[in-house]
Amino acid sequence: MKKFICLICFLFTGLIIPAQCEIELKKAVEEKSDTFQIRLYRRVLNCYYKNDAFKEAINIIAKIKSVTDKAVLKYKDSIYYRDYLSDLATLNYYKGDIQNCSKISEQMLQYDYRKSDSNRIAWSLGNLAITYRLMGNYPKAIYCIQEALKINLARKRKDEITSNYSNLSNVYLDIKDLLKGKYYLLAAIKIREEDKDLDGLYSSYGNMGNYFQHNKQFDSAFIFYNKALALIPKIKISKNKTGLIYNNITALYIKENNIDSALYYSEIAKGILSDKSTPRFITIYYLNKGLIEQKLNKHKMAIMSFNSALLYASKSNDLDNLMDLAFSKSKSFDELNQKDSAFQNLIRGHEFKDSLTNTSKTAEITRYEMQYQFDKEQEILKNEQIKKEIETKNTLERKQLLIYAAIIALVLLFGLVLIILKSNHQKRKDNLLLQQKNDLIETQKKDIIDSINYAKNLQQAILPPIAKIKKEIGECFVYYKPKDIIAGDFYWLYKPQVKKGEREILLFAVADCTGHGVPGALVSVVCSNALDSAVKEFGLTDPGKILDKTREIVLETFSKTGQNLKDGMDISLCSIEKPLEIGNKNQTVKWAGANNSLWYIHKQTIQELTANKQPIGFSEHHKPFTTHQLDLEKGDTLYFSTDGYYDQFGGDKSSPTGKKFMRKRLSQLFLSIKDETLEAQLKMVDDTFCSWKGSLEQIDDVCVAGIRL
Repeated sequence: MKKFICLICFLFTGLIIPAQCEIELKKAVEEKSDTFQIRLYRRVLNCYYKNDAFKEAINIIAKIKSVTDKAVLKYKDSIYYRDYLSDLATLNYYKGDIQNCSKISEQMLQYDYRKSDSNRIAWSLGNLAITYRLMGNYPKAIYCIQEALKINLARKRKDEITSNYSNLSNVYLDIKDLLKGKYYLLAAIKIREEDKDLDGLYSSYGNMGNYFQHNKQFDSAFIFYNKALALIPKIKISKNKTGLIYNNITALYIKENNIDSALYYSEIAKGILSDKSTPRFITIYYLNKGLIEQKLNKHKMAIMSFNSALLYASKSNDLDNLMDLAFSKSKSFDELNQKDSAFQNLIRGHEFKDSLTNTSKTAEITRYEMQYQFDKEQEILKNEQIKKEIETKNTLERKQLLIYAAIIALVLLFGLVLIILKSNHQKRKDNLLLQQKNDLIETQKKDIIDSINYAKNLQQAILPPIAKIKKEIGECFVYYKPKDIIAGDFYWLYKPQVKKGEREILLFAVADCTGHGVPGALVSVVCSNALDSAVKEFGLTDPGKILDKTREIVLETFSKTGQNLKDGMDISLCSIEKPLEIGNKNQTVKWAGANNSLWYIHKQTIQELTANKQPIGFSEHHKPFTTHQLDLEKGDTLYFSTDGYYDQFGGDKSSPTGKKFMRKRLSQLFLSIKDETLEAQLKMVDDTFCSWKGSLEQIDDVCVAGIRL
């Protein structure tokens, strides 16, 4: 329903715009002042652009040129001509004549450099970058945007900065550098959302949809396309820009093989299509139409659609779409058993692909070379402009200037040769030094990894084997997933010696030491040894007293360093007393915890015992740990977990960072799996964690254990 409302609003707006254009045109014709008349004509231009009325816009450009010529003569100021060039460049862009647009933009940039107008220089560089990108000259596009960004960042022009970010992201998406493309897209969206720039957000949301479609994340792509469509009733926008969104959604559904939805959105795009549409919009519409027909095995019709698309793609030298069209035609010809045509189009597709690939691969390598070359070109153009102005004064000055320019050029050329030779020599030395450093880093990295892997084997010595745990406890599972090779989390088991006739006791704990990786592993060794000392040397079996004594041992160990270390651990420790009588279903469980809770299932419900809010280690207001006693039954289940599980981010695909799993969700997970075998529970705990985390990084070590009494 939302889609239909947006479309109706757009079509209604399309009826209002022509009337507004006529009103604005009447005002412009009646205006007597040259400068105000030019401004009013520009308002008429913008009105026609929003309605894709390019033929009418050409007539207005001619009127602006006529008034501009008068203004230049009258006020002796060439700024009027520069502004006319800006209008002419914009018209060529909307018409799809990118080469002419680029040439005119270069003339504007020459003028801006000569006038040293930094704001206009940044604006012209940004526009020139768009034309370079559309023509596939990515190094120059990146250079122009970066130069514009330097100016806009220094002057804190947020609207221009977001435009630069958007253009930079488009370039990186074109050369398949998706990470950089996403980075600049998010930067632009953040600023535009803060400023409530709806026109800019429409463009950014569409670009973000394209990013996710490139990355085959179709659900996320559709979300951002819909965000863009939802803005249409709130902003004034041309049919071409709206049509591109519907083209992109059509392409998305084609990739998902959802032909019914693709046909639906293709029909919407067709309703927007007209002789006023830009070549790129028409190209993509016919490309999508052909792909749909290809999916429906209508290959003759598909080839006709691809040919229609080729007419418009060729006009703007759109290499990306030309490549797709060649490969698509090859496939249809092959299905029609026209092997020669299929082969010819396959060759043509690879030629376009090679052109794109070569450009992409060399973009970063040639960046600085292109930057220097472009600077030199601008300097030459700047000097030529100065020479032309001087030539209008007298022939003698022109000849003198040419002589001076030739001398300067020779000196510069000689200096350039010296600089290049010196630069190449230094580059060879730097590359050799860099290679030596890289070799050293690789060797050191290998040594470190080997050491950590060896440390992993040592750390395994403090972890009881799973087979031993199952032998002593019975039904149980331990889910142990370090963030790095070695971990700060560990699990612990001890069976004290008891006299004949006394109840047999088993002590089990899951602990989380400060940090992870190597630091966490070292702390875990200290804390594990402290636990062993508390029960072996002091004969303690009460969980609270064990934790008190363990804290003393840990603090004593750290005090030997002479530094005020605040490392320690959080722990959940229980003692399970087995009944003396065979067949007795009652089980006594004693438990104490430092920051980590205990969950248990009793009578088909889940309960949580909250730990003392203090670590095993330094704390300013330490109190003795509390021992809780539970009277449970055979078949009840105990669950232990470190904070790494419920603090993990993930789950929310619409957010780049996700959200935390949380303790409540963990409790619900334990309750939902209570009736499964412990082996099945282990798999469910792992599947849930991996599914929640998705592609995000694991933030901490994870240890979860379950014991069925």
